[in-house]
Amino acid sequence: MEKIALTGPFDAKMQAAIQNELPEGFEIVLAPTPEEFDKLQDVDYIIVRTVELREKTIKTLRKLKFIQRWGVGYDIVDIKAAGELNIPVAVMPGINATQVMELTLLMILAVYRNLIAMHNGIFEGQWPRNEFMKRSYTLSGKTVGIVGIGNIGRKVAKRIQSFDAEVQYFDVFRLSAEQEAELRVRHVAFEELLKTSDVISLHIPLTDENKGLINKKTIALMKPTAVVINTSRGGLINEADLFEALQSDRLLGAGLDVFEHEPLEKDSPLRSLKNVIMTPHVGGNTVENNSNMARRAIENIVKISSGRAMSAAELVNGQFLKK
Repeated sequence: MEKIALTGPFDAKMQAAIQNELPEGFEIVLAPTPEEFDKLQDVDYIIVRTVELREKTIKTLRKLKFIQRWGVGYDIVDIKAAGELNIPVAVMPGINATQVMELTLLMILAVYRNLIAMHNGIFEGQWPRNEFMKRSYTLSGKTVGIVGIGNIGRKVAKRIQSFDAEVQYFDVFRLSAEQEAELRVRHVAFEELLKTSDVISLHIPLTDENKGLINKKTIALMKPTAVVINTSRGGLINEADLFEALQSDRLLGAGLDVFEHEPLEKDSPLRSLKNVIMTPHVGGNTVENNSNMARRAIENIVKISSGRAMSAAELVNGQFLKK
């Protein structure tokens, strides 16, 4: 019997979705927190969600053959250490794209129309009909700047145009002229995007090179009516600099699903602002997507178990694996 460990928080519906996909010959082990990682010593595969798997832990897992990320980001896994031990690490490219796109659009509209602040005002016995008039905007006619035109960025670009907004993007890997024409987007330099976009939406992975990409210097290039949306990774934004800009009305608002430190600290100054929309890193979390991710994870584990190759699009540490 081969063992699959679920590390990190997997609620009952997630566990049920995985069990539904599980073929004969496999069993599930739960190790939700690092304190429970002693249960992993004889596991063959890991599906990891939110908790970190660093070199020290990976080296102790003598039987481990494969690490599957529940989602698309892999910054919580030491892919180099895993590769040097000949352990493939895979993600699920595109698996969250529709869900994260929908949350991105929701955040843009909620910030532009001050949805949460007005909702809370009514619950507190107010009638804030005029309070937010001077900071309420329509998306129609605006320019949306997308940083990262991958699976999610492309879906955002397509849907945002239904609001009669224009789309420009920056990506180190530029699309072909044919792709740009099909998506009806234009490529601009990063600084140009910051200067000319009404909404700036981040859709890139977190790397050492782009950590703190949105900071005091880059914020200074933005319009005072700009909105920053981050449904990617919290480390892309220097939160202290963003707070200062939001508090001083240097920016109109922000929508954040991810944070530098998660869960967000109880004393985070961001909690005091009315012009920020925050959700607890739930971009891909829908009932439908539990089934999609469970299916993909088990399919990949079965591939490894049967000696089949992992697709290049899913494998993130191929350069470190022994040839």
